[in-house]
Amino acid sequence: MISTIIIIVFAVIAVIYLFNSYQNKYQNFQGVLFNFIVLIFLIFFLFSVTYVYSNTNPDLSNFSGVVNFFKVYFSWLGSFFGNTKNIAGYATQQNWAGNVSSGG
Repeated sequence: MISTIIIIVFAVIAVIYLFNSYQNKYQNFQGVLFNFIVLIFLIFFLFSVTYVYSNTNPDLSNFSGVVNFFKVYFSWLGSFFGNTKNIAGYATQQNWAGNVSSGG
C-alpha cells in the first residue's frame, strides 16, 4: 500500500517536472540539461526503490521498519555503485586496440 503511494507520488512529481520544464521556451541549455539530469535521477531512484522493495518485502508500518528498509536500500546502492566501478575498471584494462599484426 505504501509503495503504491510512493510510486504515485514520484510519478506525479515527474510528470509535473516534465511539463514545467518544457513549458519554458526561453530556457537555456544548462537549464534543460539540469532538468534532464534531475529527471534521470528521479527515475533511477523510483526503479531502484521499487526493485529493493520487491526483493526484500519490508514492513513499512512502523518507523523501525522504514529505517531498516533504507539501511537495506543504501547497502544495495553502495553495492550497485561498487559493481559499476569494478565493471568500468575491468573495461578500461582491456586491450581495445584489436589484433595488430605486422605487415600490410
